[in-house]
Amino acid sequence: MTAIVMMATTAWAYDYAYLCLQKTDGSVAVVSTEGLTMSVTSSSSVTLTLNETDYEVSDLSYLWFTNTANGENVISVSSAGWATFCSSSALDYSSVNGLTAHTATFDTSQGIVTLYELSAAVPANTGVVLEGSEGTYLVPVASSASAPSNNDLLGTTSDLATTDSYYYYALGQNTDGTVGFKLVQSGVSIPANKAYYRYASNDPARSFLQMETGGEATAIDAIEVSDGDDALYDLQGRMVTNPDKGIYIRNGKKIIIK
Repeated sequence: MTAIVMMATTAWAYDYAYLCLQKTDGSVAVVSTEGLTMSVTSSSSVTLTLNETDYEVSDLSYLWFTNTANGENVISVSSAGWATFCSSSALDYSSVNGLTAHTATFDTSQGIVTLYELSAAVPANTGVVLEGSEGTYLVPVASSASAPSNNDLLGTTSDLATTDSYYYYALGQNTDGTVGFKLVQSGVSIPANKAYYRYASNDPARSFLQMETGGEATAIDAIEVSDGDDALYDLQGRMVTNPDKGIYIRNGKKIIIK
């Protein structure tokens, strides 16, 4: 990187604030700006110096100031491609490239979680399901937001211990790579800033709830069939004896009946 003598041409002072820098490689640095004056100069190569660390502007995707000290709008998505999130601030996911936010409704009798894509900001303490490539994302804080429809998700901004009074489900991945909502054992804590589902029932709980978007399963592999099983299954994993037109599973493969 070309060395630049930093001479203050433009300066901003932020007290009790935090500056987030998302780099082009997807990583995010959160820098405390309490009592800090940030200076920027223009030349053939522009560098920001923050807390004695240099950042070259060409290596950054964007910057964002927030008043949340614990990075409650900095989100990591694992290699599974899915995550859940809940923030104490209203967030606008719609403007984040490569990240899609969903609300979710749960049908525990069928073992199905239906996802609905969000196109607007959500209020604080709203649980969402996120879809994106592996990496870290910075989500802008929204000045206002309305509660979304079609959302059975709850969220927590502090560690939450499960109890015997409810069945709790949290996002998880099976050994075969499929992702859905898995039953959480009683007494196990759901981490802060995560979303979950909770319900009270006297019926035995399913161990895994499959996720779907747009009426089609996101992971066909979640439907368990035995080798040589010629039976037809719908996308919810139910055996079908008199199929209509549509998409079905036979021997673990998707087929279309017209």
